[in-house]
Amino acid sequence: MQPKKLLIEARMGGRSLSDLISHHRSNGASWQEIADYVRLRTGVVVSRESIRRWTYL
Repeated sequence: MQPKKLLIEARMGGRSLSDLISHHRSNGASWQEIADYVRLRTGVVVSRESIRRWTYL
C-alpha cells in the first residue's frame, strides 16, 4: 500500500479510503471533489488521479 494512502487513512481515524471513495462516487461526486474532500479532512494534498487509481487497487 502507498505511504500517502496509509497517512490519509490514519488521519481519518482508520476509516478505509476505498470505502470513502465508493461512498462519494455513489453519491455522484467527481474524482476532484473527492480529492478536495480528502485534503480538507486530512490536510494531505492528493490528486484526482491518485484517488481514481486507488479505487481500482
